[in-house]
Amino acid sequence: MNLFSRILNAFTEALFPTRCLICKRFYSINHEHQQISKVIEHLNLSEPLTMMYRKQLFQDLMRPFLCETCLSDETPFRFDRFDQHEKEYNRFLSSVKALVRFDGTIRKLIHCLKYNRKIQIAKPLGLWLFFLWIEQLREERPSDLIIPVPLHRKRMRQRGFNQSYLLIRHWEKYKTQLPQEYSNWHVRKDILERTKYTLQQVGLLKKERMENVKNAFKVTKPEAVYGKSVLLIDDVFTTGATSMACAQALLLSGAICVDVMVLARI
Repeated sequence: MNLFSRILNAFTEALFPTRCLICKRFYSINHEHQQISKVIEHLNLSEPLTMMYRKQLFQDLMRPFLCETCLSDETPFRFDRFDQHEKEYNRFLSSVKALVRFDGTIRKLIHCLKYNRKIQIAKPLGLWLFFLWIEQLREERPSDLIIPVPLHRKRMRQRGFNQSYLLIRHWEKYKTQLPQEYSNWHVRKDILERTKYTLQQVGLLKKERMENVKNAFKVTKPEAVYGKSVLLIDDVFTTGATSMACAQALLLSGAICVDVMVLARI
């Protein structure tokens, strides 16, 4: 960074100090860390997504939004079960993968995105999740289609955005940085529709959640999913009720398997 840029950044910081989205404290930021676009340019496909690497990526991507105290929260990273193949989910889901536990800073960030409309954090969080997708690309069975869990149109009007889609909105652009063998997939938000307006899942018991989303989803383009493997994207995995309802609709339309990937799970 040249001298002029340093002076300009210092002047900007003085006039418009950075405020942490979580604790609301003002903090100084090293503007060199704000170039999150460079993270995708330096993808290391051989780097395993260890816990230490997940945390490092999170801190690099979220530093323009969070102070060092909130960034250093260890709580979400104390989680040793990310790839789930439980019998309960195996009926519809091939796997459930999460970056971290839904706790601490991550919980507050996701609430900022969904309920406080801080949609500016969707891009860095989505890029963070993209690294988990790269992990799956190295496996034997990558997905053909990436589909966000949809909102009902009424809920969409109320909220103004679908956070699940915002997480993967830029993935098609990111894949141009990948080798050709890792690029045979597509993001599609026009295939799965939520046709039933349901209660918010928050606060419902597991059985109530299952009943709440029963027959709530419809595949609008069965020909697009027939014979394809699908990756569902959501922000949080709780009981699996929503994901399983989505997967059931996709499998009935001819999808060969459905995996789930989320930022965090409870």
